[in-house]
Amino acid sequence: MRNRSCGVLLCSVILAASACEDENGGGGCEPYPGTEYPIHRVTLFGESAVNGTDPTNRVDFVIGGNHTFALGTRRLQPPSNDGLGVTHRIEWDPSFPSQEIIAFDTDYAEGLEGGAACPLCFVPYRWRFVSVGGTWGQVGTEKTYNFVEDDWIGGSTQHLVRYWHGDCALIQPWQVIFDQVSAGLRQGAACVAEDIGASGTAEFDVFQPHFTSDLENIRMGFLFESILTFSIAGVFGTNVYMNPSYEMGVNPSNGLLRVVSTQQKVVVTNNPFSSIKPQIQNALANTLPRQLEQSVAALVTSPLTGGGFPGIPCDPSASEATQQAACFAAVTNGGAMAPAFLFFRAAHAAAGINEPQATNIANRSVSALESRNFACDSAGICAFHPVFERLNVLPDNLEVVLSDEFNDPRTDLYNVTIPAVLALVGAPPINTCTSEYDRPDDFVAFVEHGSEDLVVTGDCPELP
Repeated sequence: MRNRSCGVLLCSVILAASACEDENGGGGCEPYPGTEYPIHRVTLFGESAVNGTDPTNRVDFVIGGNHTFALGTRRLQPPSNDGLGVTHRIEWDPSFPSQEIIAFDTDYAEGLEGGAACPLCFVPYRWRFVSVGGTWGQVGTEKTYNFVEDDWIGGSTQHLVRYWHGDCALIQPWQVIFDQVSAGLRQGAACVAEDIGASGTAEFDVFQPHFTSDLENIRMGFLFESILTFSIAGVFGTNVYMNPSYEMGVNPSNGLLRVVSTQQKVVVTNNPFSSIKPQIQNALANTLPRQLEQSVAALVTSPLTGGGFPGIPCDPSASEATQQAACFAAVTNGGAMAPAFLFFRAAHAAAGINEPQATNIANRSVSALESRNFACDSAGICAFHPVFERLNVLPDNLEVVLSDEFNDPRTDLYNVTIPAVLALVGAPPINTCTSEYDRPDDFVAFVEHGSEDLVVTGDCPELP
């Protein structure tokens, strides 16, 4: 993800934001009032219903709210019983532009059973998906499709997921994420080989997102499959097969990434090294999730310094909740003299926004702050980071939603105020936020890395 190239106030905080602005220069200009969209009907038509020979080959659902919602194979019958190469149709009434329905040709609800009940649930494979993006309150949004691509003949619709993208989001391609995880995995394996006096080879690895879900039970994340080989003077050939899976979500205590290990499948053959398997199991279950969480936190957290702002001292030895509360109070208390309000208003004034708009946007941005936006860094200075509203695991990208529609003041904070702050302190500009409502039909991301000798290139962390 984005490199932190500066240490000024909030330098690397905003990863994306919508281009939507209201008449006062603020965000949150979606026209629909209230706090959530009304219920809508989703209908899946099987092939015989599409061609008119059997109108009963269909299934209807009424979905309310804005949350992610999923339907597995057994809920999509009878259309999900159709065979290979069939044509299906989705109708959506009404639809909305910040929402999207994605259809898959495999049943991800099976992954909720896991383990021996579903031995192939977390094995990467070339699955296809079809995207249906919404439009503002349109009656009868529809798409007719199949899962056929050149020599690929997919089956019937086995899984549907309704996503809500919101108004402002970070979007990161899986290719970028999985390249970094693979590099860390291989570096950690090289360190293990060095510890036991062996040479090692990463034979291959394959990474893929998974969409394990049913109704409102959302357990999406990523998985991978990998083989490592260790040997001493070419005598031993120890093979390590790994096939773990992970759930990704938002940590409620700090609003940042949470990664949970859901499977640590490790098989070691021809093993004279008794420490290899437990080391790798521990790394997959504990080290990898924690390192992902910590790397994301470091990426999006920036100390409250720069632009003449001296910084607010805090106690890094205090509990997380105490750090958050102290920094939040120090930044937001004081009404019109609160540091956050004064700095935000100055940034808008410097950007050419006249009163009363500058004050209005500054007030809305301050109102969007919460204690979870703050932490105490290792230097004892209050630092800021965005609070993730939710994570959307998509077929091609990972999306981190920062704000929603319905005049959400967080859109002002992340889309309008933070860019003005970066300009005020002389930090490089950051791309404005975007939310993806539609995407080309394609295969689910399938990121492969080939054979490579394991060589230690730096300090050895725990695997990976």
